[in-house]
Amino acid sequence: MLNKFRFIAGDRIGFERDLENVLKENPTLVRCGFQVKDKDFGTQEQLLNSLNEFKLCCNWLKDKKVTKKQTVDSYYLKHVVEKDVETYISNGIFICSVIYMDIPYKKHLHSPNITVALSRKEFDKCQNIY
Repeated sequence: MLNKFRFIAGDRIGFERDLENVLKENPTLVRCGFQVKDKDFGTQEQLLNSLNEFKLCCNWLKDKKVTKKQTVDSYYLKHVVEKDVETYISNGIFICSVIYMDIPYKKHLHSPNITVALSRKEFDKCQNIY
């Protein structure tokens, strides 16, 4: 069982292992999102080198209200997080954070992005940030 609150305590080694586990469970997840046939979207190694961004995304997501229905595109949300935390966030590391935080999502067909299950209220808050 993953400890979803390691990022609060700052457990770097455990948190790094959790990111590694997310990537092992999702071998097609790379820097720009889920690998799409014949496209170069980066590597998992790039994600493993983005631990700080992973923590920032998890902290950003931890208080968000989710729904069962997927409503918001990951690429849009990664831009919202970037603006809110004032640092670059890759789509892939944002997706890792969604998976790690057990937020429902749906993969897009022929796209590196996912759709994330955020409530309408959370989506409205995001629009105010972005």
